[in-house]
Amino acid sequence: MLPKIAKNRGNQKMYDSNSHKILAKYQKGMPFEQQKSQRYDLSKGEVSLPCATLNLNSVKHNINWMQEFANFHNILLAPHGKTSLTPEIIQLQVEEGAWGITVANVQQAYVAKMAGAKRIIIANQVIGKSNFKLAA
Repeated sequence: MLPKIAKNRGNQKMYDSNSHKILAKYQKGMPFEQQKSQRYDLSKGEVSLPCATLNLNSVKHNINWMQEFANFHNILLAPHGKTSLTPEIIQLQVEEGAWGITVANVQQAYVAKMAGAKRIIIANQVIGKSNFKLAA
């Protein structure tokens, strides 16, 4: 299912910023053509470079380890979502038991909310009418 198109400016389409599945062609780290499987091979040149890759098992292990550490020490964990700003990783952290997610600004808070975070800490000052409206 394609994300909702927010605006269409000539040949350039702007997609909902909360969907990381479909972005403009040739955007860094994104494939030229979408595949139903959502699996791409860097060695075959199917993804533009540079592109960071993650080992999902390692990510899950690290999230689990940190949550177990926090639980053992009776700490409420609110990992900083800005590190990855990846909705799927934020969702894994919340599902694993994170008390909340910490972000740098209102726009990142919106991504965290869409990823399922119920408690969000904005680590910087929120200033300006547009930020207040976004935060409301």
